Amino acid sequence: MSSLFLLQYTCLLVFAMQTLVLVVSRFQVSVVNRQYEKSRWSLVAAAVLLMIHYGLQMACGFRAHSDDAGVIVNILFYTPVTFLVAHSILNLECEKRRRRRYDLLFGILLVATFVAFGNGWLTRNSLYMPYEQMVLHTLYLVSMLTSIVIPLCEIHRNRSRVEAETGGDIMPYVRYTWAGYLLFCCTSLALVGAIMWRPLLFVIGPAVLLSAVIFNLSFVAMGYNLAPIDEVLTDVADASQSMDDGDADESASDNAAPEPLSPEMVRIVEAALAAWCAEKNFRDTTVNMVKLSQSIGVVRRVLSIYFDQHLHTTFRIWLSDIRFKEAQDYIKAHPEYTNESVSSACGFTSRSQLYKIFSDRTGMTPREWRDGQMA
Repeated sequence: MSSLFLLQYTCLLVFAMQTLVLVVSRFQVSVVNRQYEKSRWSLVAAAVLLMIHYGLQMACGFRAHSDDAGVIVNILFYTPVTFLVAHSILNLECEKRRRRRYDLLFGILLVATFVAFGNGWLTRNSLYMPYEQMVLHTLYLVSMLTSIVIPLCEIHRNRSRVEAETGGDIMPYVRYTWAGYLLFCCTSLALVGAIMWRPLLFVIGPAVLLSAVIFNLSFVAMGYNLAPIDEVLTDVADASQSMDDGDADESASDNAAPEPLSPEMVRIVEAALAAWCAEKNFRDTTVNMVKLSQSIGVVRRVLSIYFDQHLHTTFRIWLSDIRFKEAQDYIKAHPEYTNESVSSACGFTSRSQLYKIFSDRTGMTPREWRDGQMA
């Protein structure tokens, strides 16, 4: 039994187990997040494609008989797998309209890859197609770079906006997208060279398998920390575009220096926010700047200026402070309640967010703070 066959067999087993983990974990999450589940099934589809690929390689011996044939088969399977993994990241980082544009670009590159292969197969009736192989190599490299650069741009584009305009715990998104992106970059770039040279394949192959396991486990762990909020980024991006014309005009001048608010406008905003807090609307885990603006009848730009110039903070920090004070009062009133109950009642999207807030504000966990109050 050759080393190549053992490597392919190991890859088949690893991705079969990862597929099982992804599918079974679907039935263990306490809440269902539609956006996350779409990413899950994208990864399942990618893992199934890889299982089919390694099964064919073992049964037909493409790589064993000829490196040229093996490379072509690798490209035909690795290209859609790359796009599926990139889509799973973009599905969590990108609003729907932009994601569709990227999916269209991925589709065009995928079709071009299959057209180049089909042309070579019809012309030569074999996997030996030197000219088409160069075209496939070029398309594969372009596909890899596209799938690497686009997620990076989206992560940088959305990070500050999500932190400023949402009140939920984004750390699961941050951890997954950054870990997933870095892992994706390393494995994708390594595979470009590994499939061309067999000795390098025996070095890169085990590293790719380990990276895939870490990647999938981090994705599964992320699912246990998500609240049932669909399209977190879409709520911010799409709703902001449906604001009235006055808000749209002001948003167009976001890059200009904001004008100070009049004392009367400051009083109006303060009264509206006080009424909003008195009604306990901050308990809504889906609240963001757009929803707050629509709820109190104050345009988003005015709210941003108010938080920046008068409170010297951001919406996210302001909302976290309110929820933290509510959590303190709630724990004092109901010391018998669990941390899950407290986080749910006070608007935190996860138990980990409650822990982080208490750690940042008091240097203690919620339980330690509760015990200190009861002492």
